[in-house]
Amino acid sequence: MKPDTTDFSHLFHPRSVAVAGASPNFPKWGSIILHNILRGGYTGKVYPVNPSARDIFGINAYPSLRAIPGEVDLVFVVVPPRKVEDVLIDAAEKGVRMAVIITAGFSETGDDGKSIEEAIVTRARALGIRLIGPNCMGVASLIPMKLTAWMPSFIPTDGSVSIVSQSGNVGYSLARALSGRGIGVCRSISSGNEADLTTSDFIRALGDDEHTRVILSYVEGIDEGRDFISALSETTPKKPVVVLKAGHTDAGARAGNSHTGAMAGADELYGAALVQTGALRAASLDQLIDYTSVLINQPLPRGRRVGILTLGGGWGVLAADALAVEGLFVTPLTPATIATLDTVLPSWWSRGNPVDTVAGLREGDLKKCLEVLLSADYIDSLVLCGFGYGSSRGSFFANSPYADMYGMKNLGEKFITEDEETAEGIVEMIDAYGKPIIPVVDQGIIEERGTFVEILKDRGVLLFPSPRRAAASLAALTRYAEHLGRHTDMD
Repeated sequence: MKPDTTDFSHLFHPRSVAVAGASPNFPKWGSIILHNILRGGYTGKVYPVNPSARDIFGINAYPSLRAIPGEVDLVFVVVPPRKVEDVLIDAAEKGVRMAVIITAGFSETGDDGKSIEEAIVTRARALGIRLIGPNCMGVASLIPMKLTAWMPSFIPTDGSVSIVSQSGNVGYSLARALSGRGIGVCRSISSGNEADLTTSDFIRALGDDEHTRVILSYVEGIDEGRDFISALSETTPKKPVVVLKAGHTDAGARAGNSHTGAMAGADELYGAALVQTGALRAASLDQLIDYTSVLINQPLPRGRRVGILTLGGGWGVLAADALAVEGLFVTPLTPATIATLDTVLPSWWSRGNPVDTVAGLREGDLKKCLEVLLSADYIDSLVLCGFGYGSSRGSFFANSPYADMYGMKNLGEKFITEDEETAEGIVEMIDAYGKPIIPVVDQGIIEERGTFVEILKDRGVLLFPSPRRAAASLAALTRYAEHLGRHTDMD
């Protein structure tokens, strides 16, 4: 039996950490872990433990945990498998209640490793110590202590997304991808073999963590499926949980078992169970990041009715198809909305949803169209297609060798300014109307990083390179809103 309670404050904001197996021989694992703790700006006490080193990275080293003069909240264990148990005995004498075992060579290697792992867990439980790992990449807990005790050579930006990953490399990739989208990390936990503490335990703890707004979980296999479902059901009414379940093919299941010792479950059972809990299932790493971006930076929609505003008919058709596939409704416009748009758009506009602005727009008309659609109480979300070309065209004209002829430079600068105003207006209207606004922007425009793109990225608004990805993310946001609504109704 696991202990009834676990104090995750030792993991989330430890006042002091020790690295058992810290090494002056770079780049051994014990050296990398210690280096990254120091490089990340950890503000608590750091105690390297090595029986033959006097100091490491200029910090006093100690021959054992028992020799450390101060208290220790959290121990990182980077010693050979058969020495781990001795470290835990010393840790218990020091009053330690949580340890992260980085060391590999346990159940993921076969029966011998599994026997060693089981003995360690038995000993740890008898000593009252909870274990993370073994065979994990470490943890990062950036608020408030700025602890980056993991293997990757990367310090994430602090933020409000927390990650639980059975793969250390995937967890690292997620943290890096989030940072690339301007989204910071609160906690990142590489759970490894989950010999003691499991994904379910971490999800519950993060559900109660005041600094975490969204939880991401990469799962290869769950031994205690009912506990996992229970943990998700308890957590999703508090905050969204996005799950990427790997091993849904025979090949993936075999790879998962050899990777972390996980036993992959029936994929269809996972899918059905996740729907019931209110967790959002992502189909890929990209989709995991997409979902997170909208959950962090967009308001929850009040329903499934979507308006489409497009600068080209083809974009609108693709968006309508993608939204319909995801179960969202491209709602017809009312006569009142059409009449108002008639005062803005050219006389030949289609008078339908998608709203195709066609040619002939005057300065400021795009923003007016946004306001008309967002003010309609029967439109819950808005998808924008084909925006951002003004910055690209403007730069192309303003930087032309002929820019000084025919007012080309002034026209180019005007296009850029209009795009800037549109981007600023999108950000303002998300806040003003409390409705999601999902921009779909040509991949080439995103890569050019013009002013329209950069303004939205700086404000945390994700730009999608395709209507399909935009629709999937808006649908996920909508499903989570519906889950919260059902939970509120039950309350």
